[in-house]
Amino acid sequence: MKPNVTFLKTAPFLSVFLFLCLLAPRPSSAQYTDYRAFMEVGTGCNIDNDTYDAYSFNITNYSTSPFYNIVQLKINLSTAIMKDIFFDPFGTAGDQVYKSLTVDAGGSATGFTAASYAFYDGNTGGYRELILNFASSGSSTFGQFNTLSFSADIDHSSLKNYSGPENTGRISGLDLVGANVSIEFSDGTILSSQLTPVKDCHGKAEVILSDKCAASGLPTLVPTTVPFSPTYTYDTQHQIRLLGPPNKNVILYQVEGALDLKTERHIPSPFDIDEHEENTLLSLLVDTFTLGSFGLIDVPVTLDNTAANGGRNHFFAITIGDSSGIVQAGQHRFCKSPVSNVPVLHYYEGLCVNCLGGEKVASNGDIFQVDQYEAGGGYPNEDYTLYEGIANTQDDAIFKTQLSGQLNYDIPVPNNDYEVYCLFSENEYGVPFAPAAKAMGGSGSRKFNVVLEGSVVDNSLDIFNLAGGHSSALYRRYVVTVSDQQLDLNLQDLFLTGVDGPCLSGFCAKPLVLSVFPVEFSSFTARQQNDHILLNWATASEINNDRFLVERSVDGQSFVVLSTVKGKGFSDTALQYESIDQRPKVGLNYYRIRQIDIDGGMSYTQTVAVYVKPYSLLTIFPNPSTDKRVELRMEGYPAGEEVHIQLFNMMGQQLYAKKIQTDFQGKWDQALDLQQLPAGMYNIFVQSKEGKSNAGMLMLK
Repeated sequence: MKPNVTFLKTAPFLSVFLFLCLLAPRPSSAQYTDYRAFMEVGTGCNIDNDTYDAYSFNITNYSTSPFYNIVQLKINLSTAIMKDIFFDPFGTAGDQVYKSLTVDAGGSATGFTAASYAFYDGNTGGYRELILNFASSGSSTFGQFNTLSFSADIDHSSLKNYSGPENTGRISGLDLVGANVSIEFSDGTILSSQLTPVKDCHGKAEVILSDKCAASGLPTLVPTTVPFSPTYTYDTQHQIRLLGPPNKNVILYQVEGALDLKTERHIPSPFDIDEHEENTLLSLLVDTFTLGSFGLIDVPVTLDNTAANGGRNHFFAITIGDSSGIVQAGQHRFCKSPVSNVPVLHYYEGLCVNCLGGEKVASNGDIFQVDQYEAGGGYPNEDYTLYEGIANTQDDAIFKTQLSGQLNYDIPVPNNDYEVYCLFSENEYGVPFAPAAKAMGGSGSRKFNVVLEGSVVDNSLDIFNLAGGHSSALYRRYVVTVSDQQLDLNLQDLFLTGVDGPCLSGFCAKPLVLSVFPVEFSSFTARQQNDHILLNWATASEINNDRFLVERSVDGQSFVVLSTVKGKGFSDTALQYESIDQRPKVGLNYYRIRQIDIDGGMSYTQTVAVYVKPYSLLTIFPNPSTDKRVELRMEGYPAGEEVHIQLFNMMGQQLYAKKIQTDFQGKWDQALDLQQLPAGMYNIFVQSKEGKSNAGMLMLK
């Protein structure tokens, strides 16, 4: 075919343009459709790095089009795993060292214009959200491959008014995990996601913002060894159930936190400290699991308690998706789900409290933490013994200060028996250089009742009389049983004057330790054999030993006696013992041996755990179901056994429950009509009264 000469003559400029277009390589259709950005928080892999430090926040625009410019960035802290953290640009939210947002690099190149804060909290004086704005047009915009680096002060409200160095209560990238990050592009496109930990770098967090990262399935965590979460527990061994999309890789994180109060107690307190709240993170454990075709897995976990007022174990998970197309620091970054729910299991060994003043360490090593438990009624009462010591103690610093008034303490604890030690000293009445009215006072000047769990354990307590005079330490020990998850300690003013009432320097509440009697355990093991558990233990020597009680628990807290084994009484040689649990529960079984002395005393072995896998059969058909009608068939149960059936969605919400009874062969068939449920994936759990269980995944179309 010949070219149209007339056309070429009349439109030479158009012909040249078309010719050049034909010669030029044509980009793929996907090249100009990807919105991508990547942000990393943290200056290093040490868990103590701080967002206050320069270059803590680094965000890069990786969009494949040079025309996709970022015009706004928002960081919201309200969803972070560490609670009660705030941006502190004016020194009003946390410690007294502060700074506003500081651009460390890339401000001019990205067209940064201004920063502002939103969601002000009047109680703390901090802000939940930071907003950065960028030019939408002009010579400098936040375009393709541009990077902005900045830093900002973030504080925990529990350190409000602390005047120490800025490295107190440092907030690292790990502390910000779960915080929501969103960006807006110049064409109005908005992307958002949550910060997640950086692999193999415990002090950093990252977020991938890409329109190609579809939600990869939010995982759900369910603690199966405690009745609720968050909770206090004495046991270190627990189990976490991971629920999520089938055959996906899920990363499980375990973070131990501690509440490190640097300041003396404020009365009244300018902020509230919640149960299980922390302001420092101590350690991070990471493991990856594949959920399999059922979309669930049970994971044994061990709780950490590595510091005073620590043991606050937070668990969370993320699901790993496909590659995001972003290469950062030579590594391909993968799409991630938002952060799961965050169960908290607080390992508890008791506590000591300094009622007025900062943290103190007693001569026996007990750490008396800053008071955060007094529920109202008290007022500060400075002592009159600053120039003389306290008799009968090596812990003058604790006894020299005291809180006075109608005191009411509500202390969250696991249900158990407790030893409560109260530390008293009469530092006003009878003190020679006190005001005249008090210097003359002595015996009978101050009387009050000590009440534990609603019962008077000390009636008309007179510190002066019992201690033998003023400025002398008085230790009082009480034993109490807690059954409502809260230890109540109250001091009742008998004079009802509102002043010079009950006073308390400090107290300790610790689990009651039974006396250790002379039986030396050398080993204790439990292992599964077929459908039963074999327990073996050995003693190196025995004196006055009557018997052993074999105990089992399914929650690690409440134990039942399975059997009794007679002891040898007296022996100076190694002895072996054995017992069998013929009917263990499916899942985690906790075992311990209780030794009973001839005189009635007791001691315990450590607690060991054995995981028993399901051994019954569950069949679901058709699966997937197109008409939302399915048949369930169960086998392997005892005849006439009561069986509990439960159906959950992928968020862990129970949608169906029914109790049935197996036939004489231990089987059961049932048709389920689930037309009221939307299409999707569901988990079915089946458990018998005797503990046999199984689970399956159901897909409704």
